[in-house]
Amino acid sequence: MGVIARIREAIAHYGIASEELYGAADGKAPKAKRAGRKPGPTANKRAKAAVKSKLPPKYGDNAGHTWSGHGKRPDWFKAALAAGQAAEDLLIKS
Repeated sequence: MGVIARIREAIAHYGIASEELYGAADGKAPKAKRAGRKPGPTANKRAKAAVKSKLPPKYGDNAGHTWSGHGKRPDWFKAALAAGQAAEDLLIKS
């Protein structure tokens, strides 16, 4: 059996549409999904997930709240600052 015949057989077996192989005639990516197959994460998302790791807490209070110091300030941290505490007072001592 030749390569082309095996490819045609696989296309028929898996129900692949030509738009899925070659893209739509208008140049847009295909939107049709094959039955029984869930789309996986893109390579870019996988790469970001592999790099992203949880940072150790840098700030904390007596109520058990912690924050790494990265990203948006949590409400408990903002409330402590508004109450007169300095950020240095909330640093977790190692």
